[in-house]
Amino acid sequence: MNKKFLLLLFFVTISLNVTSSEKYPTLNNILLSDNIFIEHKTINKINNKNTASTGTMARLGSEVKIIMTSPLNESYTLYETYINYCDDDFNECYIIDDPQIINNPFFYILKNGLTKDADINSYLIFDRDIEPSAGSIKINLINDKSLVLTYVDSLGVINKIKLRDNS
Repeated sequence: MNKKFLLLLFFVTISLNVTSSEKYPTLNNILLSDNIFIEHKTINKINNKNTASTGTMARLGSEVKIIMTSPLNESYTLYETYINYCDDDFNECYIIDDPQIINNPFFYILKNGLTKDADINSYLIFDRDIEPSAGSIKINLINDKSLVLTYVDSLGVINKIKLRDNS
């Protein structure tokens, strides 16, 4: 995985509707787990390039730590007002504090999970038959331990992020 993973996520502009909130408890059991395996796949239809990367996500108090280990070593620590990004292969770290990035609905979901009353609901798709377009996040519950978040980023690349609770 490379820097593009989260940079693409950062610039996602999101919109749509919620069709179901009955799945929230199961989704939150996965999203708010202390031990999550991540598999991120991108599908770029313009140049027919697909990439895959893997890592883990853990909750440490009020921070969320994402550690991508393959193919590159990168880490992202999500705090309330900033994200600490580190390229562990080159021992370089950066603080990302742009409010548009910090308040991005994707990161809200990773940090807080889902609630029925949150403003985030207008960005979500739960219908398996509806494909996401730029401006939406599709959530597919696979089973009580796995879900997939799918979105189209601002460059038109389809991102599929599978989260599996390893607890």
